[in-house]
Amino acid sequence: MNKHIPKTGIEVARLFEKFNTENSEKLQTLATSLVNTFTGGGRLLIAASGNLQPIAQLAASHFTHRLAFDRPSLPAVALGADATLAASLTRTNQQHLLLARHYRSLGSSNHLLLLLSDGSTDPQLSELINIAKDDQPVALLIPQNNNHAELTSCTSLRLSADTESPARLLELTLFFSNLLCELVEAELFGT
Repeated sequence: MNKHIPKTGIEVARLFEKFNTENSEKLQTLATSLVNTFTGGGRLLIAASGNLQPIAQLAASHFTHRLAFDRPSLPAVALGADATLAASLTRTNQQHLLLARHYRSLGSSNHLLLLLSDGSTDPQLSELINIAKDDQPVALLIPQNNNHAELTSCTSLRLSADTESPARLLELTLFFSNLLCELVEAELFGT
């Protein structure tokens, strides 16, 4: 057997266990805040950097459609998922405004903004933070060894992932978003 396979399995299990141990209270706080946002008529707005964007879109889809059982739709939007807006901004050399423009178009009252960061400097997240940080609560998932001051200073709740591996961060971000959806569903619909 290829030694990389069991090694990776052990690494993933350790990462998930550590994430749960270090972030379970914060995750429950985030789920409760999100339930309050939804019951108050607000939305979950998810913004992601780099290769975490597809995870943001999948997470928004799980809230809007469902994860495991039929239920009413929960209002969630993955910012930056508008391909036409992205193309238009790129044509005018303004791609750094993608998340901020999408955010502004949705209005800014009573939402919860969830940032999924790979820890790198991201002009799109920077522009979004500049206009959104005072509007509503901001939660952040970021690699643990990253102290990106701009991101960490604007968040009311920070969850951290103890990995520098892009593959492990993708896996953990998907796990986190699915678990968040499950916690919210349980609180709202008693499952």
